[in-house]
Amino acid sequence: MNNILVVMNQYVYPPNDGGKLGIYYRLKCLSTKFNMHLVIFNTENVNVENDDFRWAKNVMVVPRLKKPRYMCNSSELIKQFISWGISRMPRQSYILNSNDVRRKIKAYIIENNINIVLLETPFSYVAVDFCFLKKRNIRLVTVFHNVENIYFQETSSWPRWLSCFEKKRIEALEKIVLKNSSMSICVSPYDAEWYKSTFGIKNIKYLPSVLPQTSKTWKNSKTQYIIFFSQLSFPPNYYGLIWFLENVFSKYSDKYPDVKLKITGRISNDRERIIKKYNKNIEMTGFLKDNDFKALLENALFSIVPVKHGSGVKIKLLEALSCGMPSITTKHCYDGIRFDAVKGKEPFAVADNADDFLKYMYDFTENSCIRERMSANGYDFYIKTYGSQDNIDNWTKNIFGEENT
Repeated sequence: MNNILVVMNQYVYPPNDGGKLGIYYRLKCLSTKFNMHLVIFNTENVNVENDDFRWAKNVMVVPRLKKPRYMCNSSELIKQFISWGISRMPRQSYILNSNDVRRKIKAYIIENNINIVLLETPFSYVAVDFCFLKKRNIRLVTVFHNVENIYFQETSSWPRWLSCFEKKRIEALEKIVLKNSSMSICVSPYDAEWYKSTFGIKNIKYLPSVLPQTSKTWKNSKTQYIIFFSQLSFPPNYYGLIWFLENVFSKYSDKYPDVKLKITGRISNDRERIIKKYNKNIEMTGFLKDNDFKALLENALFSIVPVKHGSGVKIKLLEALSCGMPSITTKHCYDGIRFDAVKGKEPFAVADNADDFLKYMYDFTENSCIRERMSANGYDFYIKTYGSQDNIDNWTKNIFGEENT
């Protein structure tokens, strides 16, 4: 069995959000195919338990290397800013950079006969020595969860001049990592196409995230609410919701005044006040415990995912499909979760504009047969695309290398 060393820039246990779940579950599944060795940078300083990754052969946890900005005094902030500025690294790589850690990883690779290194983000490249890997003929595979420079640009709250500076650094990093990787894997088809066309990279492929098989729990009930569940601290989610409220929901409420829009998750007081001003039929649930959240999902008429910006896969859409909930989303979301289906077999509704979005909402509200069909299609698509053994086998083949299988 091949020995694979996985380098992660975050501690993904417990897998309590979509991104962590995708990484944790995929690695757990792949541990049946490889001897899995993990190097985890504990950048969030979470509590670590010995059995969090019991399926791995060994786990090396690297304590937080740089003090977070909110814990620094003025002098420390200035010193760290200068150090980062002259490092030529994006900040997400800078906080992982350590000669001592690189030496330990190099020694670990030799001692344990590692023949594949998997980077769970391009920012983790600072943990390995490209020349050393090539000299030992070690295969390097990098997973891209977003087009990182675009993701940063669309989510950054930094001053504009500093954001532009950092975006260029991230883009340069992506190009270096792509060129030095034996294989790069994107979890979004749009992202793979962007990298190919922008950098002329050929050794890159789209593979769907590996996610757990689930039960179809959504009920086609006659409840009077639809749902939007997402982190509104994430700018693309917040601005997508504002677009929906301004262009779609007011017209929908005029026709269906008894149907509420329930919005889940924590949100700042300022943003909550702004959202509530749009319509009296908006209900903010706040943070919900797991059982309450699942009950809310199971009984909603349908979900909306009106995101129009941001790279990567929209995890909330996958969560809706995984329980069989009918969903309406945008062309932008479709670019991250594409399907090839004949009319009547679509797993979710894709709206090109506000009028299309509104029409789908009318259809879903009025016709329980449409909701039931979309529920079945969406759940079947999720299981076959993300929760299948074929998907796990494709990941195995591309990590190991098709030429070696």
